[in-house]
Parts: sequence; C-alpha cells; structure tokens
Amino acid sequence: MDDKVEENNITEPVLKLKQVFRTHNELLESLAAYEAYHKQKFVTGRSQTYEKLNLKSIKDPVITYHRLIKKCKYGDQRKSEASGKRSGRTLKRNCESFIKFEGKGGRFYVVTELNLEHTNHEGRFKTRTRRSYILAWFKL
Repeated sequence: MDDKVEENNITEPVLKLKQVFRTHNELLESLAAYEAYHKQKFVTGRSQTYEKLNLKSIKDPVITYHRLIKKCKYGDQRKSEASGKRSGRTLKRNCESFIKFEGKGGRFYVVTELNLEHTNHEGRFKTRTRRSYILAWFKL
C-alpha cells in the first residue's frame, strides 16, 4: 500500500493530509496502528457528531462524526482553579500534537489538519505492565 513505509521489515503506518477513510472503523484501525507503532496515545477532543448537529441536508450518514479531533493525551493543560491546599497531579503537558478529521457529506473522513510533533514530553511513553506495577507497589 502507498500509505505505509517499510524500513527493516517493519511496516510503519503513516497519517498524511488529505488521506481518506471510508468508514469509522477504518479510521479507528489506522489510528490504533499508528498509536501502537509510535507508542503514543490520542484521545478525542472537541468533536461534533452528525446526530447532534441534526443536519437536514445529510440523510443517513455512513460515518459518525462531522468533525473529529484527536489530541495527544498530554495536551490541553487548563489553568488550575484549586486553592493549593491539596496536592494534585495531572498528565497534561500542553502537547500540541493533534489530528483533525472532517466528514465529507456523511460518507467518508478526510484528514484536514495534523501536527504530529509532540512537545513538552517524550514522544514514546513507557507503559507499565500489571506485574511491574504490583512489584513496585509491594517493593518486591
């Protein structure tokens, strides 16, 4: 396929501008492959579904979202409203990485904007297995 790059017999999934996804599942599978390969996680940001928009011009949309925004899980740090009496932690680091998909006529998705450069954190995060978490908890 032309949307993948081969290097050392490892196939790297690629996301690019104007890339088309025919179904919502195709989009999710492609995004999951990209996340797994690059060890990154994207979460859904401000998005609009066709159901909530209630557009009369689009009958029976095949896809779910009119606009779908996927952001790095380390993005969008909000200003704290806390008084500072209790300690609190957050994963948010103001990472600017995002992918915007737009539904065209309710039939397919197109990548309209993307920024795959992660800022304020390492691009590859370590995942802890359940075993290592248990060992760390009991200090074994």
